[in-house]
Amino acid sequence: MVQLSHVFRMNDVSLQTFLMQQPKLLEVVFPPHAAKQIKLSKFLAKVSYENEKEDSDKQARAMFEQYLHEIAQRKEGETRLNDLCCFWTGWDFLPPRREVLIANFTLPLSTLLRGPCSSNKRSKLPTSETCFLSLVLPVGHETYRDFLNAMDTAIECGSRGFAYA
Repeated sequence: MVQLSHVFRMNDVSLQTFLMQQPKLLEVVFPPHAAKQIKLSKFLAKVSYENEKEDSDKQARAMFEQYLHEIAQRKEGETRLNDLCCFWTGWDFLPPRREVLIANFTLPLSTLLRGPCSSNKRSKLPTSETCFLSLVLPVGHETYRDFLNAMDTAIECGSRGFAYA
């Protein structure tokens, strides 16, 4: 195995010089924006649903899956899968390895205890617990349009993530 230090000394070559000498590596080091977009199939493979008990939960799941398919088709500048992932996890890329994105339908106890409406276990807006890769889906929307507006509003207002802190 040839080590890089035998080919040249890294101290003698800057990254810019190296990439100019090896232009094929430029996209590996700095992938184009389109290459960073999350694919719907990979996103869906990471989602695991928990606590789906009531009919309103099943309706919220169906609306959420419709929403995923819709935002996967959106153009740059609109809410997309990377934005949802950032809202859900704090990062605009999928979690590594076997970690899953948990979709719930009831607010966790920690959220109930600190919120002003702590007696209400249901919310019209999604809530995320980024440390646990958990998203509480909004339930009780009469129409898909209401669900879509709630999702887009929450994501647009809360998807800055840790990378921008």
